Amino acid sequence: MIKQLKFLLFLVIISIFMVGSYTFLYFPKQTLSQSGLFEIKQGESFNQVCRNLVKHQHISACGPLKWYTKIHKDLRKIKFGVYKLEQSDTVLQLLTKLSSGKQFMFAVTLVEGKTLREWLATLKDVPQLKHDLQGLSYQGIANKLNIERDNPEGLFLPETYRFSKGTSESAILELAHNSLNLKLEELWQRRAEDLPLTDKYQALILASIIEKETAVANERPDISAVFINRLRMKMRLQTDPTVIYGIGETFNGNITKADLRRKTPYNTYRIKGLPPTPIAMPSEASIEAALNPSSADYIYFVSMGNGKHFFSKTLAEHNKAVRKYQLRNEN
Repeated sequence: MIKQLKFLLFLVIISIFMVGSYTFLYFPKQTLSQSGLFEIKQGESFNQVCRNLVKHQHISACGPLKWYTKIHKDLRKIKFGVYKLEQSDTVLQLLTKLSSGKQFMFAVTLVEGKTLREWLATLKDVPQLKHDLQGLSYQGIANKLNIERDNPEGLFLPETYRFSKGTSESAILELAHNSLNLKLEELWQRRAEDLPLTDKYQALILASIIEKETAVANERPDISAVFINRLRMKMRLQTDPTVIYGIGETFNGNITKADLRRKTPYNTYRIKGLPPTPIAMPSEASIEAALNPSSADYIYFVSMGNGKHFFSKTLAEHNKAVRKYQLRNEN
């Protein structure tokens, strides 16, 4: 009789333990106390990770966690990285996350119309990235990314890129470069006929100028038409953003007559045709516009002061528009 009572008591204790462990593992309010990012550093043991989970109040104790992973040993093989833990997670879900290697993905947005120098500043401000491009010259960056050009300006697709902690800046830009090449090839195959552009790189150069000239989506094909028409007519492009790019970091925000006369490889008031490289990162929409301009006969445009432009077919029309929109605004 006593043996039977002891056996029953043993079964009760085992049952209580099993129920308690099941509750700990499957009922989130009794297990994970808060959401947040949790990092496992390379080389940390399971016990260290468990203690850190308690320290950061994601779980209340390590005991049941250790017991569960003794039965399911595959869940003990946790992987380093940053993980997003939800308060609604059961501990089983937590263990599954930590052993899966499916890390939390951070994001960085690389904006169209910005220069490579500005993109590098953006990347520098992202602490989760490995900063392996800072301080390199443009030639050095091109070499690191296996880009066969001295200046990699404009050779990356503006987009929001997701990455795990520890990803390098060069990996982000390599992805952006590959994305640009794929998109450019796709758009090049759908280009208009008889464009005065010899290759895809010239299309990028023109697209970067369009990008800098307007932020109004429906203006891009007409802006493109102006430059395409000028290229066909052997007219100088005479676009201020190229002048600014040629001045570089010393530009103080105001273009002077001296700036327009300054001879640089990018001053389209002085040089014929396109500048030697893109002047910014063009968006897909600007590349599309460069390759498919409108059929308008415009060869001039002037800012109306409200973000939009007035387009003209003749110099007389253009001068009239300048008097109306520019000279009036200066008085």
